[in-house]
Amino acid sequence: MKNIAFTIITLCLFSIGLLAQSPELQVLNTDSGNGVRLQALNSGRNVLFGENTGKNLGPANPFTGDGMFNIMLGSGAGRDCVDCVQNVLIGRNAGVSRTSGNGNTFVGSFSAEASIFGDNNTYLGSSTGHGNNGNGNTFLGHGAGKFSSGSNNVFLGFKSGENYTGDNKLMIHNSTGGENDVLIYGEFDNKLLKVNARQEITVDQSTEQGLSVTKVGSISNDEPAIEGVHVSSDYYGVGVRGRSKWKGVEGIAEGDGGGAYYGLYGSSLSANSGVNYGVAGFSYNGQSNYAIAGFASAIPNSYAGFFSGNALITNELEVQGGIKISDTDLGSNADDDIISRTTSLRYFMAVSTGSFPSNSGGPNDQVMVGEVKLLPYSFTPAGWLPCEGQELMIADYNSLFALIGTNYGGNGTSTFRLPDMRNAIPNHN
Repeated sequence: MKNIAFTIITLCLFSIGLLAQSPELQVLNTDSGNGVRLQALNSGRNVLFGENTGKNLGPANPFTGDGMFNIMLGSGAGRDCVDCVQNVLIGRNAGVSRTSGNGNTFVGSFSAEASIFGDNNTYLGSSTGHGNNGNGNTFLGHGAGKFSSGSNNVFLGFKSGENYTGDNKLMIHNSTGGENDVLIYGEFDNKLLKVNARQEITVDQSTEQGLSVTKVGSISNDEPAIEGVHVSSDYYGVGVRGRSKWKGVEGIAEGDGGGAYYGLYGSSLSANSGVNYGVAGFSYNGQSNYAIAGFASAIPNSYAGFFSGNALITNELEVQGGIKISDTDLGSNADDDIISRTTSLRYFMAVSTGSFPSNSGGPNDQVMVGEVKLLPYSFTPAGWLPCEGQELMIADYNSLFALIGTNYGGNGTSTFRLPDMRNAIPNHN
């Protein structure tokens, strides 16, 4: 076998050498024999090797280039290629039935078989591009592009792009399939790339971003640079998930004009009988857990959170720093204010005035020790103290201590504390 291969290579080199010396010499086989003979047919500068190779190659036309500068190796390669120019056909019946074409490279048995015409194609693999008459295609793999039609396509893999109709497509796969079936699908004219598979990207930690996607243009719409879609029929699924030791997902809005900008925006629009959450947060296992955290700068009109509409809280609401309520006029009524932001209110407790409460009844118009009132005073009335968590001596307020004890602090022997209600909101349950 080594000797046979060596002999074939030697004959090819010998033929090419002869062509370099005499462009009117070709190497070809006759229909009936396996031996190689030299025959001066025309000045086409072709290299032909194999039984029936280039059998019907037409006479060279120096004005159009037809029938010139072809390399055909293999039994039946380019057999019917009458007006072929600058083609490379290697393999049994490579390009058989083709009558014309320019700048093609077909490597593999039956590659480009039954492809009548087409220019600048590259087919590598047996039966690649069978029957395709397009231009500028690249097919790699057994049966890639077989029975397809179209131009400027790239099909890579076993039977990739088989039976496909269309132009400017990329398909990487090892079986037949369409846009949503192949491993990688692309559209060169639309600059679209689709990967139908789970993806893992590992990058050097020293780089700035693991994955960077930049959408260019001045299109005034909300089409995202990155979109995550989970197609599920059981109403479960996660479109985008971020996982990190610090920030799982970070959103930054850098608008420099008027209007509103959102670092993170969520919406839920499903028509169902359940509950929709535009943004939902869950936090657990930490010393302090915040399902959703918002931070605002100290400049005016900066808010860590903004709600336009009703807010529902099913558990406790803890506020550190007070609450500011700015009422918006809801109509023509002047009395629809909930709390005026210009009103200053404080909680006061009767500490040394009034009667001691009893469950046996008593005058309804008397103040009771321990009674709390919300008053708009800038001073402290006699017998009352503001509820600000201050420490009191038991000896000075025996009656009050007998009622509230150390519920709000103190050592219980000499001191006790009033409740701190500076940030309190009444609970009407």
